[in-house]
Formats: sequence, structure tokens, C-alpha cells
Amino acid sequence: MYLTYLESAVYNFVGVGCSFQFFIVKKSSNNLILTSIKNKVIDELTELEIVEKKWREVKSFMLNYGNSIEEKEIVYNDLTYSIEEFKKQFNLQ
Repeated sequence: MYLTYLESAVYNFVGVGCSFQFFIVKKSSNNLILTSIKNKVIDELTELEIVEKKWREVKSFMLNYGNSIEEKEIVYNDLTYSIEEFKKQFNLQ
């Protein structure tokens, strides 16, 4: 999965290996709109709400599946590094 910058205030998210895709459009200084590829509104959130929701989902994923990833696997280092950077960036616990 990856997030690409398309133009000012629009980001495109694509789930690699699947057909899942959405866009994040900055509506105002603090509001974001998530839209589908067909421009259908999925949700409207503040920046803080999207960070909080993502953080809850990351913690849930790690609680349910984190122990199944062995430390010697390459993905383990990438995942743990990404999580730590996300925590630092948004001052999360």
C-alpha cells in the first residue's frame, strides 16, 4: 500500500495487490474528505480524527497479529520502525 501526492491538498491511497483505492482531499485548514475512485464521499474527518483512528487500528492490528511476525522477518523491522516514527510524529502513546 502506498500514499501518493497528486496535486495541492489531494493524496491518493492505493492498496497494493488489490483494487482498494481512495483519495484524501483537504477541504479546509483542518478538515479532510475521504473519497472513492468514483468521487463518492466515504467520510469527512479532522486531521486529528484521522490520526486517532489510524492509531487505534494500528494498535488493534499489533494486538491481534503482532506476535505472528517474527523479529527476523524483514517486514518486522519495517513495521516496527514505521510505528515508532508515527508515534513520534504525532506524540502518541
